[in-house]
Amino acid sequence: MRLIIATLSLFITLSCHADLPLTVERHTPPPFGFGVGSLIREQIDIHVMAPWQLDFNRLPGPGPVNDWLEIRSLRHATDSDSDGQWYRIEIEYQIFPVLKRPQSLEIPSLTLDFTAPDSSQPQHYRLPPWEFTATPFIMATAADTTHAIRPLWQPDTTPLTPYCLRLGAITGGLLSLVLILGWQRRWYPWQRAAFSRALPTIRRASRNRQPLVAYRAFHQAINETAGHAVFGESLGRFIAHHPPFISVRKELQTFFAHSQQLFFNDPDDVPLEELVSLCEICIRLEKQCRK
Repeated sequence: MRLIIATLSLFITLSCHADLPLTVERHTPPPFGFGVGSLIREQIDIHVMAPWQLDFNRLPGPGPVNDWLEIRSLRHATDSDSDGQWYRIEIEYQIFPVLKRPQSLEIPSLTLDFTAPDSSQPQHYRLPPWEFTATPFIMATAADTTHAIRPLWQPDTTPLTPYCLRLGAITGGLLSLVLILGWQRRWYPWQRAAFSRALPTIRRASRNRQPLVAYRAFHQAINETAGHAVFGESLGRFIAHHPPFISVRKELQTFFAHSQQLFFNDPDDVPLEELVSLCEICIRLEKQCRK
């Protein structure tokens, strides 16, 4: 079930260069279920402190990466705040591997280059390779074996293939009914709204005193609800599109202020219990938005 959840969002926070003040968040699909011609979409969110800036000219363009991988498109967007720059890079790959059986493949590492006016040399940050499993559409079958002639006293065997096919059809039908019922009843975790999925992580991080984990989970929830990255300066636009959240405008402003303090100043002096309560309130508000 955790692998199914990862289909919508695989959230990885990566460590940064010691001399480069930046935060990188990588979003990838689950590492399975791909075949020849499949598209793989990757999103990279970056925040770098001033005066560093991402050098877009050094990013790869559409075209072949190797003999089985190509970049279909690469898009990027930029935003800024009082401390630096926000970047979002969206890459769409397409794979054409030659497969006879399931095989592990690897999207090569991506180097991000950052420049600053007062630095003669760019700083490099290397995004590690991403490994996934691809499966051929038609599995290789074992060669047919020649059956030896049976003695006259040995009766013919009854073929089981028709019964296996019937059993498979019945099992598949029952499984489909269960899946449809689960979809209608919203049993699956990925059908829950963003704050509902974030609450267990925030509670666990609060108990373990892990403020970075808790605040990243809340940031991810509000970004998924908005459909884009939400910052303190753009909170008004978020509330304009999600009116029920106006009742917690002050609490959300406090959250962004604490987040700024957590990531760039004092990581130990931020409240976690209040974040759990705020997330519980946001669950009720996001249900109102969906009505």
